[in-house]
Amino acid sequence: MTVSNHPTGLMDVFLASFNIKRQIKFTAAGGLFKDKLQAAFLSSAGAIPLYRRKDTPDEMNKNVSSFEACFQ
Repeated sequence: MTVSNHPTGLMDVFLASFNIKRQIKFTAAGGLFKDKLQAAFLSSAGAIPLYRRKDTPDEMNKNVSSFEACFQ
């Protein structure tokens, strides 16, 4: 299993996508999914939204389905 958590943001996503031959998923801040166009791009790239208490405290309940998607 490969896990990336780095402040370079999308650069890690692109580098890992080109170097790993199987389908991979990434987590991204839930706030990035508010814009529909950006959400469509992130979802098509395999991103799974995670909602942090300090960013979106009223959306923390959405993490249940996000974590289910991570475990799949």
